Amino acid sequence: MKAQTQRSCSNLSIISIASILFYCAGFLRTEMELSNQRKKITALEHFVHAMKVHEGLIQGTPAEAQIKSYRNKRNADTTRNATEDKTSSQALLKINKLLSSGRLQLCQPNGYTSPCGPPGPPGPPGPKGKRGRPGKNGDKGRAGEPGKSGKRGMTGITGLKGNTGPRGEKGDIGATGMPGMKGEPGESISGPTVEVSPQIRTVNETESTVFQCSVSGNPKPKMKWNRLLKGSELEQSTVSEGRLQLRNIRRGDAGMYRCSAANILGQAQKTVRLVVNVRPRVSLNPGPMYAIEGSNITLPICRETGHPRPDIKWLRPFGQLPQGRVQFENKNSTLAIFDVRRTDTDNYVCVASNLLGRAMKKTLLLVLSLPKFIFKPPERKTAFSGFSLKLNCSVTRNGHPVISWKRQGAQLPAGRSFISKKGLVIADLRLQDAGNYTCIATIAGKFSIETSTIVEIKESCAVVIKTVGTPVLHYRRSTVQGAWMRDPLGVMGKNSIFVMESYNHRNVVEEYEDMAKLKTGVTRKTYQLPYNWHGTGAVVYGSYLYYNRRGTSHIDRYNLQTERLEGTITLSDFSFTSYQWGGGSRVDLAVDEHGLWVLWGSSSNNGRLNAAKIDVDSNRITRTWTLNTEPKGDMGNAFVACGVIYCIDEYDDNPTTINFAYDTKTGKQWNPNVQFINRFDYNSMVDYNPREKVLYAWDNGRFVTYSLTFQ
Repeated sequence: MKAQTQRSCSNLSIISIASILFYCAGFLRTEMELSNQRKKITALEHFVHAMKVHEGLIQGTPAEAQIKSYRNKRNADTTRNATEDKTSSQALLKINKLLSSGRLQLCQPNGYTSPCGPPGPPGPPGPKGKRGRPGKNGDKGRAGEPGKSGKRGMTGITGLKGNTGPRGEKGDIGATGMPGMKGEPGESISGPTVEVSPQIRTVNETESTVFQCSVSGNPKPKMKWNRLLKGSELEQSTVSEGRLQLRNIRRGDAGMYRCSAANILGQAQKTVRLVVNVRPRVSLNPGPMYAIEGSNITLPICRETGHPRPDIKWLRPFGQLPQGRVQFENKNSTLAIFDVRRTDTDNYVCVASNLLGRAMKKTLLLVLSLPKFIFKPPERKTAFSGFSLKLNCSVTRNGHPVISWKRQGAQLPAGRSFISKKGLVIADLRLQDAGNYTCIATIAGKFSIETSTIVEIKESCAVVIKTVGTPVLHYRRSTVQGAWMRDPLGVMGKNSIFVMESYNHRNVVEEYEDMAKLKTGVTRKTYQLPYNWHGTGAVVYGSYLYYNRRGTSHIDRYNLQTERLEGTITLSDFSFTSYQWGGGSRVDLAVDEHGLWVLWGSSSNNGRLNAAKIDVDSNRITRTWTLNTEPKGDMGNAFVACGVIYCIDEYDDNPTTINFAYDTKTGKQWNPNVQFINRFDYNSMVDYNPREKVLYAWDNGRFVTYSLTFQ
């Protein structure tokens, strides 16, 4: 074991010695190579120098100067920095490569290097040399500069959040830093100031405008616009960087606007005014306005709006304003007309104008005349319970009057009262219906005239005649036949007397104010009828005269107030049969508490009487009765009282009797056998007056009346 150890040490010594020898040999060889290379470099430097001297001689530069310059240059070159040495070394390496390759040769005659002559033609290429031994690895070069960063890769999926680590201990307070440099002086703080432009602006309606508000202060103030009238901020759409912009301006946008600014030192504000020019607009009640002729009227106020304030004028479309009868008030917005006339009826136009245009509206004025009564109800009216009451009331048509009725202290009878164009009808009268009734004629809903009547209700005349008194003579004429009467309603006057002398070929009716005027022959008026009458059966009822037109079955209704024929009734089942005395007394009209009646001979009932009730409003027959009387030609006369039809046996016997009675209310028929005296032996007319409760008769030219008693 020990011998082996000794052999190993001996081997290692041998190897070490061999290595040292090889290293020394290599070192010597290297030094020899380096010496050769230095000689070549020195020769090359001399060659380069000689070339430059040669070039300098050619260019006329002295060689000494060139050499001196070269030496100075070399001396200077030794002081250059490492970068220039590196560049020279690189040049020497390139020259060395040229010398080694045979492409460059140096000649050294006479002890200095000089350039060789021009090279000869290239010789043939020599054989390829052996491959030299690979050199030793050089020293590791220094690390190169970092390369450019590559493109960023795709972001990976975010990992799960880790648990929060424990909080580290608080570190020591660091050392105080060095004080900084003194800063520039800051801006002084100040309260806000406000400037606006323009302060007043005038625009036309629908245009746009802008107000500018500039604020300053430190800290920077907060600015806002608001309207003084409403006291609220404006919409943000209208405010931008201090600009208040108003678009499509309307009349309501006019007014004061305020720009205000505020900071910690206070606030400031200024106002601007917006004036809006607006086209005129007019508001006027179109009417119609009504006025009574001769009165004063003020037309509705003409209300105008606009800016500048419009001027107002009034005019008529087709004519001038009433001359000398008008007055303007309230800056022409009101027009008054005095003593209006029918010719003032017209449209009146209010015109408002300013610099943007004009507007107009009209109002209608209607000047009316108050209507006048044609028929008035009597001042007092007596009626009976269970029957109907008619109160006539009609007026002229001026202004299209509307007729209405009222009852003093109470309503009109519900369900039993009816208002027509001619008056008021109350059916099925009751005692509590008594009272004061007023007829009102109204035009234009505000102007009216009225007339009243007192209605007295008595128990129904469910009575019959008990006796007929002795005739009373009032007046005498020479004509044997005729008729005389008063209006039982009193419309034509309670005392007025109407006379129709004779029974044929006459058409003139006489009116007397009273019996005294009749006796003296002083007529108040005469009426000329459009047709002659026949018989003596005519009556006056209200303002109408009812009579039988000569030779016909017609009943004519003649208006005594308008003196016009206003209706005709034609009787059916008509027989040209007269009373005993003849004289064309084919139609006999009668009046009682229930109204107007007509009696005539029936052609289908052997000449016996027919009776009918006439409605004076519609002027038509409402009901007819066929009576079982003796033939009309056999009776002296007939009349109606309290709904009962009475027939007189003879016209000339003295005395005679009432020998037939028929109650239209009950249908009962009997012979009352009441004595009747024909004092003058030729009684051609007998009629009942319900207001006076007497019979009127024309007995052989005498005007007589009979008193009655009832039971």
